[in-house]
Amino acid sequence: MKHLAIILLPTLLSAADWPYLAGPTLDFHAAATNIGRDWQAHPPALLWKVALTDEGHACASCVDGTLYITDHLGTNDIVRALALADGKELWRTPYPDTFKTYHGFSRATPTYNRGMVYTVSRMGLVHGLDAATGRVLWKKDYINDYAGQAPNHGYSAPVGVWGDIAYLQPGGTNGNVVAVNKKTGDLLWRGGNPEKPGYSLPVIVTFDKVPTLLCYSANTLMGINPDTGATLWTIPRAHPYGNNIIQPVVMGNRIFTGGTDNAGSTVTEIRDGQPHLIWENKEICPIFTTPVLVNGLLFGTSSGKPAAPEGLMCFDPATGKIHWKIKAFEHGQTLAIDGVVLALDGQKGDLVMIEPTGEAFREITRFTPLGGRSWATYFIVGDRLIIRNQRELACFKLGE
Repeated sequence: MKHLAIILLPTLLSAADWPYLAGPTLDFHAAATNIGRDWQAHPPALLWKVALTDEGHACASCVDGTLYITDHLGTNDIVRALALADGKELWRTPYPDTFKTYHGFSRATPTYNRGMVYTVSRMGLVHGLDAATGRVLWKKDYINDYAGQAPNHGYSAPVGVWGDIAYLQPGGTNGNVVAVNKKTGDLLWRGGNPEKPGYSLPVIVTFDKVPTLLCYSANTLMGINPDTGATLWTIPRAHPYGNNIIQPVVMGNRIFTGGTDNAGSTVTEIRDGQPHLIWENKEICPIFTTPVLVNGLLFGTSSGKPAAPEGLMCFDPATGKIHWKIKAFEHGQTLAIDGVVLALDGQKGDLVMIEPTGEAFREITRFTPLGGRSWATYFIVGDRLIIRNQRELACFKLGE
């Protein structure tokens, strides 16, 4: 199967860039090699740690040696820029948000695009910042500016930036997707379903050469014309709590998507401009961790009802057949890199390297970077592992 076919990807990105959620290829594949195969004999070296005060799970991004993450202190969200080399803070930009924690505060990964960083707070405050200084270039309020409807767990979907357009997801009865000029925030169009938004990064992909903005509303996966906002097609994805969270995995003209609490997972094919269901499996229940496609198989975690046991699994994207499953790694993200799969135990913080095979779970090596609850996406740029738990962000050097 083909990997994600993305158009309008920003140029000049390198193996040392992770500019938005899911990485430069938008499929949780890292380009690094020589990450080691025995972390007991040659443990990854801790280079630095930085304290975080948001008590949550906001992911970081990284471009040109600078990390961007949204933290929180008191009644302010704080966008922070840190040097990849040593963790030194380069700038911070605070803005008022909420004092009430709910699994922490902001969850949206900052999006980097051509000298700007775009952030979203849990309460729906959106900022376009100068990446070099943190200066606010424009800002929007999902509730006050767009009459938005917040999802049940707070705004979590990052800003998608493609070409000259930034795609926002305020939700609302006038359409849950808004397109704005990425430099000024000026409105271009509004579209999508009239309901609450989903939680994933909006991306542009092509199906039969048709550019398509792919994003969720609370109960639907939508294919939208990225220039006009017109809906091209929809795939029903009704969830008890509107929990459309994982990044859709695009494989040629097929899309894997999954949810929790009896929603299960599906693969749908876009053919002749319309969606056609290929399979559905209620036993594959990712909540907010996206599986990775390696060697024609999908590896990810299944944590929602009726998944039993909850844990890491390997399954066939062509048929939905589960090849193996183990009770571990609940809520932990998987990452494909250097011919292997990394799986993070979201509850304990163990990072485990496994063989990408459907025969059985085969562990190669493991170590515990920080320990504790680690629900956030981690990533690898060059030979640096960037990972966080609820209290700290850390950088480790991989390789022997």
